[in-house]
Amino acid sequence: MKKLIFIGLVLLFSNSADAQEKEPAKLGWFINPEVGGIFHDDHFGYTLGGAIGMKFFNNHLKFGVQWHGRPGPINSKEFTITPSNDQIYKGEGSLTLRADDGSFGLFISPVIKINKIRLEIPLSIGQMG
Repeated sequence: MKKLIFIGLVLLFSNSADAQEKEPAKLGWFINPEVGGIFHDDHFGYTLGGAIGMKFFNNHLKFGVQWHGRPGPINSKEFTITPSNDQIYKGEGSLTLRADDGSFGLFISPVIKINKIRLEIPLSIGQMG
C-alpha cells in the first residue's frame, strides 16, 4: 500500500508541476520523476529514476538526460546461480546475486498534443550496467 501511495504522489507532483503552465513557451525545462516495475517469471522488480532537460518548439520536443536504477534495498529478491564448467569463485561453487542494475543516457521525446491529452514517445540512448 505504501508503494501505491508513493507512486500516486510522484504522478501527482509531476502532473501538478506541469499543470501550472498557462501558455506554452517556445523554450522551457522539465523534470520527470519515474517509478516503474519489471515483471519477471517469479517476482516483480521495482525501478526508480527520472529525466531532466529542455523543451523545444512550444513543448513539442523534449531533450535531456535520463537515468533509472533498480537498487537492492527495494529489490530484495536473491538468485543462486552455479558458474559454468564447475568454476569456483572465491572458494564458492555457487553465487547469490541480486537483480541490481541502472542506466544513464540521452533522452529525446516527441510530444503530440490532442485536445488536453499529451502523448509522449520517449527514447533513451545510453549505458546500462
